[in-house]
Amino acid sequence: MVGATGFMVTPVRVSGRVVDVHGRPVPDAEVTLVAGGDTGTHTADDGSFHLAGGYRIEGYAVEVSAPGFISRQAQGSGSLVLQRAPIVQGRVVDEAGNGVAGAWIAARALTGRTSGQTVTDADGFFWLTGLHPGLAEVTVVAPEHDGWQSRVELAADHIEQLAPIAARQFGVLDLATSPAGVAPTLDGAPIPGCPATPCVVSVLAGDHVVAVDSPIYVPWSQAFSLVRNQRLAVSTTLQPRLGVLAVTAPGGNAAELLIDGNAVGAGGW
Repeated sequence: MVGATGFMVTPVRVSGRVVDVHGRPVPDAEVTLVAGGDTGTHTADDGSFHLAGGYRIEGYAVEVSAPGFISRQAQGSGSLVLQRAPIVQGRVVDEAGNGVAGAWIAARALTGRTSGQTVTDADGFFWLTGLHPGLAEVTVVAPEHDGWQSRVELAADHIEQLAPIAARQFGVLDLATSPAGVAPTLDGAPIPGCPATPCVVSVLAGDHVVAVDSPIYVPWSQAFSLVRNQRLAVSTTLQPRLGVLAVTAPGGNAAELLIDGNAVGAGGW
């Protein structure tokens, strides 16, 4: 084909193979030929590709990208080496070493590149991808836990291992009843350190229900919310359970009724 200026315009043909830094093929990588019009394909299972399109009027480039790798550009045929994108992984635990489920993990690049985010699994583990090399700030946020933050230098073909500690947050419950001496429960379970009221105990921040269920008093419960370092006073007056006592005794004016050692007047029964 002859152009208007009188020189031959030749289509661009490139071929090659996409591999990682260990020489292993990268299948299904997207390869785009930018040469006066984009032409694209995907690598085969052995990482090979063949492309033809555009024209050699100006410079051209081959762009290669694949999930989990850092995209790159090159010119000409031959092998193209892709580096794997940095990965941040680890486990978020509380101060007792227990995994923190549902913690929000975010990595914010400080070099203007894209950031990533994820959530820990039921055991506190996380795996964060989609990052770029460079300095990044990793943040951990979880409800009723202290936050955690650190700056890390991310590198290509490297997995950065982190062990964030997100300590649980506590408040103080100051519980009193009238009469005193009853055994309370918190969220349906006995309260450690509070066998009987009154008591002052440390309680995890969050939503709770404190209750008294005694055969002597009418059941009582109260919901409350506690935030970090808050001291919350909860008190109540318990109402005795009332019942009917049926008494059968021989007739006679000398009859006397005692309840708990106390005489009941003749007009009361």
